[in-house]
Amino acid sequence: MGIWKQIVRFLHLGQLPSPQTNPPNQPSPPHLGRLTIPTEIILMITKNLDKPSLLCFALTCRTLKCYCFPKSLHLSSSEQSEFLLLLEKDAARYYFCHFCIKLHPWYACWFDHSQNRSRHFYTKDDCEMMNWFHHFSLSLPYPLARVVMNRHFYGVAHGVHVDQLAARGEFTHPRHDLTSSREWEARIIDDQLMLSSIISLGPLRDSEGLRTAINAALLSPCHHLTAEVLFPHHQIPMQVILGSQPDYFPQRLQLVNSCPICMTDYCIDIHWKGNGWTIDIITYHMLGGIRSPWDWTWLAMIFFPDKAVEIPRHKQPSGNQPGIVRHMWSKSDDHIFHPEGEWVTEVEGLNCLPL
Repeated sequence: MGIWKQIVRFLHLGQLPSPQTNPPNQPSPPHLGRLTIPTEIILMITKNLDKPSLLCFALTCRTLKCYCFPKSLHLSSSEQSEFLLLLEKDAARYYFCHFCIKLHPWYACWFDHSQNRSRHFYTKDDCEMMNWFHHFSLSLPYPLARVVMNRHFYGVAHGVHVDQLAARGEFTHPRHDLTSSREWEARIIDDQLMLSSIISLGPLRDSEGLRTAINAALLSPCHHLTAEVLFPHHQIPMQVILGSQPDYFPQRLQLVNSCPICMTDYCIDIHWKGNGWTIDIITYHMLGGIRSPWDWTWLAMIFFPDKAVEIPRHKQPSGNQPGIVRHMWSKSDDHIFHPEGEWVTEVEGLNCLPL
């Protein structure tokens, strides 16, 4: 809610009758548009405001600026951040940058995924923004994620719809007649930005094609679960490795597995399609509310090894158990999955997972 709306709500003032002409020699009350507020009330309000709120109050109109703007203005870094975060709620075409402590403009062209953009495309001047969610076929800088969530929290004028984050990427290995793709979808659930992807690899006719995909790192659900970890963990059936015809085999399909470091859940489906095997990995990611680039959920997802491993997911408070991310994603579907799953016990960055 914008600062002006907060003021009106606080004072419980509706539209007042048109002010009458003041008697001669009697000072006029402050001119506040349709509101007529005695000076005494204004002073009472200002005495109970911290400096960032006082600045917002003073900048509401010229009269309040004249009455309330501090004579000596000095804001600490935290006060300046708080002040700009309040302004962000009213400045629909801007977002707050935690790195510069400034309001930067955002542009709809940012959400065109048809071209790979450099960091400088999204930043102004010497902005030090370096936080990216970057994975095969999807690069999501923090400003884009924040703009999407600002629309959710503050109104449609503040950003673009979450559907604009949808993307698709494809990679071809002509030598092995092998194609891999990753298709992304985005949702906002319980004030959390969430992503889901389907990684498809196939057709696999022999072990060499499978090894090519592993070496190309195209099948990693997140930065911590590499393909080298993924395949031994799931014991890819010998039929797939040899490229033999489909037959019944025991496998851990559709069971939810969870990264113990970041908020990623995934499950695997292996099926015969056309003239070879196809491996589908369905991933679910929780990126958080995008209110701070130093939020643990965001930091762990964009791969800050020191920060992520220092307080990994499996050591977080209750509510981050295996399967919870897919459970939250399914809240928008017809069928809601229970939060059930298993930790992946061999992860890059962790020698051993104490469970």
